[in-house]
Amino acid sequence: MAPDFTNFLLGILYNEWGTGETSPPSNVVFINRRNTTRMSQNEPDAAANLSAHNAIGVGAGPTTDNEATGFDFDYRYDGGADVRIRGKLASEGGHIADDEEWSALCGEARRIINSHRRHPITRPGIGGAYTLMIRNENDLSQNYQEQYHLNFDVMFDGIEVLP
Repeated sequence: MAPDFTNFLLGILYNEWGTGETSPPSNVVFINRRNTTRMSQNEPDAAANLSAHNAIGVGAGPTTDNEATGFDFDYRYDGGADVRIRGKLASEGGHIADDEEWSALCGEARRIINSHRRHPITRPGIGGAYTLMIRNENDLSQNYQEQYHLNFDVMFDGIEVLP
């Protein structure tokens, strides 16, 4: 069984936000869309108020796939989590001034995720690692008049070497 990639991604995004060379927007809330809780907050609310902050939500990923490799009891695993980044234009009461600031917000999320391209399997008696890749990026901003909206999948691919 694969680890909880949703909490892994939320943890690295929350802990490493703004530690890069550029200054991304700091008014960000991180939401676990699987159980609708916010990092550093106890409010169960998956619908972020974009007038109060920008939002990065991580939820259950696309369909996972576990298949046997050869005649051993090892598995090739392919699965992950999806990421949703949302912001509202400052002219509409939000915190995104322009396209450049939106790019900085999305770029920081990509930078953090891409800096963790290898995720070790840490369960006792099981070896291997997962390789992480951002896939299926879809900017839906053109569908909204006053909001920015970007979705992408973070896929983990690897071999679980079972005992």
